[in-house]
Parts: sequence; structure tokens; C-alpha cells
Amino acid sequence: MPDTCTLPTGLYYKSEARPISELKRIFHGSMGDTSFEKWLEYRDRARKDLFWLGKRVLKKDLVSCHIESCSLFVPKNFDGVYHNGYTIGEVHKAIGAQQREREMMFLDPRGAYKSTIDGIDAVQWLLNCPDIRILILTGEYKLALAFMSEIKGYFYRPEDTDPTILQQLFPEYILHGKDGTSDQPLNCPARIHITQKEPSLWVNAIVANLSGWHCDVRKMDDVVTDENSNSIDSRAKLKTKIDGTDNLVDEWGFTDIIGTRYFVDDYYGERIRAPKDDAPLKYHCRACWTVKPPFVDTPLLQLRSNMVDLLFPEKLNFKSLRAKLSKNETMFRCQQLNEPAAEGSFITFSEDILRLHLTGIMPKEGRRYIAWDTSYARDDKADYSCGACGVVVQGDPLPELHIVEVIYGKWKPSELIFQMIQFELKHRPDTTLIEETSGSEFLKMELQRVAQIRQCPLHLIWKKPGTEADSKRNRIKSLETLLADDRLYFLMGPWIDETFLQFTRYTGERKNRGRKDDIPDAVSYLQFFVPSTANNEQMKLAMAEAERKARAQSIYNTIFETPAHHAPIPQIAEPSIKRRLFGSLAHV
Repeated sequence: MPDTCTLPTGLYYKSEARPISELKRIFHGSMGDTSFEKWLEYRDRARKDLFWLGKRVLKKDLVSCHIESCSLFVPKNFDGVYHNGYTIGEVHKAIGAQQREREMMFLDPRGAYKSTIDGIDAVQWLLNCPDIRILILTGEYKLALAFMSEIKGYFYRPEDTDPTILQQLFPEYILHGKDGTSDQPLNCPARIHITQKEPSLWVNAIVANLSGWHCDVRKMDDVVTDENSNSIDSRAKLKTKIDGTDNLVDEWGFTDIIGTRYFVDDYYGERIRAPKDDAPLKYHCRACWTVKPPFVDTPLLQLRSNMVDLLFPEKLNFKSLRAKLSKNETMFRCQQLNEPAAEGSFITFSEDILRLHLTGIMPKEGRRYIAWDTSYARDDKADYSCGACGVVVQGDPLPELHIVEVIYGKWKPSELIFQMIQFELKHRPDTTLIEETSGSEFLKMELQRVAQIRQCPLHLIWKKPGTEADSKRNRIKSLETLLADDRLYFLMGPWIDETFLQFTRYTGERKNRGRKDDIPDAVSYLQFFVPSTANNEQMKLAMAEAERKARAQSIYNTIFETPAHHAPIPQIAEPSIKRRLFGSLAHV
């Protein structure tokens, strides 16, 4: 249809960064029968109405609960900012003039589209300000790349395809070829000031080296994860790292913090507690449901659908939420209710961290120990038995545990004893620890009998299982501390893949839903021999008992002329002189 626009061609329309004369050339044929004036109105609304941009233009399944979500982001209005020859300084001033606190924290349930809306907001910033510099930080690099792919996907137009509504409204932003498909930073085609060092939008993991970059908008989306915040030290280090990125945001810039809670003292909790006068924060936190007043005292697992009002029933319906709750209450409270409930209950081993502690060098010095988690395979449902051999070496300043071999399998009693003796002969440990169970008496007798036949000296400690609740979980959890402190290492071998698989799948849940945890259990017993991690009083008692039994066996052998295998008194590696002078051994 003929162009009936009566706007002066030399002027700039509202928040447009280009004059009307140039916009006419861009518009030509881009939206069929839509008039130029209507096209301009749609562009202006897309820049100012985040919910409309997401639902009507980008065709996301946003519903009424997302109106509130969208209202938390910076309401953008760049009317009158642009003119012929505008400077980058004027752009920065206009960004700083937007009306909202400099930092916003939005904690919403997992699966409630908070990250989707965060990405749409990045698109809206680009539409308002083609010279903007946006940095998106996440807890994991793969997630960061997914953000980049999603945002680029809005602008990317493959060959021989029809343009999307967004691309019809903003054809000057369209990406082609590798510019729209690579994981490289996004350089906006509509950018006016092309000499800026930083790209229009780039992503990274929070653990990366970020110095030297500056941005106008910093988006931190799920920077806190179950893996990077699973200990007090790791949470403190993460906070320091995040706080360091404050210097990347120029004084006129904005920060959006999106996520879910894990721990009381995670970054989100610490940021909320910062003085509001010194560090203003727009804060909003929601749960997947709100318990109705008559049922507020009902235990979580006893709640029924008629007792709650759902936040996002179109997707997070009661049945799906109930299934998540029944599988893992702690994670449900963290991920769906935004309660910092993971303290002391959630265990996570990252494969990336485990592989950083993989070594190809066998320790030349140190004391060698073996620990066993045993079970008799009388049917297909029996547990695996596992033996782990570790070497305790003196590190700087604290001792380290190097796991040099792990063996595991479903073995019948005779097979288990054979495997245990073979393992002893191969590694010649100073001491072997075996958990004392209901079947231990038979195991004790048979081990001694076969050991004498094979001429294999045994230096055994039979450890009674812990009587406290969650003793195994707490024992395995303490390996997190060793790993975080760079005091736990694994020697490369054919057993590594299964070992790391069991570690990464272990969560500390009482019901492990069929996942094997025998290897983490056996490895955790080796901490018994590591100074500053083992319970030293318990260690002394065990050593005294082992010495008493060794002397009694020696007397028996002398009387009855039985060949004696004199077991030396088991020892643990001595702590350093500095450690003995300035600090006592810690207890786990």
C-alpha cells in the first residue's frame, strides 16, 4: 500500500536511534500491509512493554503471573535521547537515567520462566540501545552458552526462511550465517558506535577471569549452584568472586540477579543482608505455591491440592510439584519454595572438580592404607563390595590422601576373601580397615585362614559402624572438604570412570533410588587415617585395640607353635612441625 507517513523525514521518532528517513528504507516491505506509522508504534511498544514483547512478539507462553516478573526489570524509556551525531557519553547518561534501583534480585521457582524473561529483557535493552554492552554471568559455562544461543536465536534468520515478527519489526537487527549460530559474542548489526572494545552481548561463567571488561548491564543468572556452594569455604570464595565483578559494571549501569536459594549464607542470602542505605536492592522472592491460611501449619508432605494456591498452574501443576517433593524434599524447598534448606543435607561432587584432582603420578612416599565396604552377593539384589587403597602423604601444610586403586564387584563370600587377599598382596598396606557387620565373624576367620595359606600378613582394624543418624552421609560429605582444600587426589586407572560416576550421582539422600554408592563409602573410610580429618580419639582407641589383639595373637602362636605374622602397630602420618606448634588436629 502507498506510504502515507506525514512525519518529517529529518526527525527522530521517540526512542528510535535512526532518523525517520533511514527508518523508511528499513521498513520497505518488511510487514506486508502494515503502515509505516503502525510499524513505528509496534517498535516503540516492544521497547517499553516487556510482557508484550515476550508474549506477542517472541511468542513465549507467558501468563498472568509473569506480568509481575516483567515489572521487576528496568522499565526502559529512551524517548528524545537520540539525534544526529549523538555521542556514546549521551548513551551512558541515558542508561543511567532509567528509573529503578541499580541492582535487582529476583528469586523464582525453577521452571517458572525467570531466565526466559531475563533473556527477553536483554533483547529489549538491545532494541532500546543498539550501543549497549551486556554481560551475562552464570554458574556454569554451558548454561552461559545456552543463554547466548537463545538470544542470538531471536535475531538469527536462516536462509530461505520467513522472518519472525521480531525480525519484521527490527530488520536492522537480523543476524545471518555464523554471526547467528556461533558461540562467539554478539555484535549487534544495528550498532551505531562500532568502535567500542566490548561486544554488544557476551557471556561467561562466574569462575572465569573477567578482568579488563566493562559493561552497562550485568545479568547474573543462576550464578549460585549446588556445585559451587556446597561448603562454607566455597560459598565464601564464590561471594568474593561475584563481588569482584561489581567493578565490571560502569557507574551508570544496572545489575539483575536471578536464581533460587540453597544455603542461608549463599551469595543471595549475603546480598539480601547488605545495608540497604549503602547498597540499595530491588528484591522479590516467590514460591511455587502459597499455603492457604487454614493449612499453614500442615507439614509439607501432607499438603494437598486444595490447601495451596499455585503460582504457575499452567506449567507447575500440583501433580508435578508433588512428584518433585516426594523425590527430594530438601531440593524441593530450595528450588521450588526458595528456602535455603540445603545446609548440612545436600552433597554434590562435580565431575569437573574431580577430574582436576586426577593425577598420573604414583606417590613415592607416604603410608598406605586399604578400606573395605563389604557385602555378600547371595542374590541379584545384593550390594557391591568395594575396596579402596589410599596413600597418605604430607602436603603443604596438611596431609593429603591419594586414592591409588579401587576394586569392586558382586562377589560370593569365597570370591570376596580371594579379592581381599589379592588386594593386600598387591599393595602391602600398613593397615586395612573393615567395617564390622553381622557377617564379620565368618569373614575374620576365613581371612586369617587364607592369609596364612597365602603367607599374607594382615594388619586389620575392624571398625564398628556409626550409631549416629546419617553416619555414612556425613562421612562421605567430609570428602567434599578434602576435595575443596586440594587434599584429595585420584591416580588414573581403569576404575576412574565408575568411581567418578558414583561420586557425581551421590546426593546424600537416604533413599538412593538404585544408585550405587559403594565406592564413595569405601573411600570415605580412608579419611580415618588422615590427620586433621579423622577423629583422633577414635583413632587412638582403634590403634590400642589393634596392638592388644596383635600381642594376644603372638602369645597364642608362640604357645601352639603356629607361624606368627607379627603386625606392627598401625600408625598415621605425622602432622607437620608447624601444625603441631600452632594448631591441633581437627575432628570430623
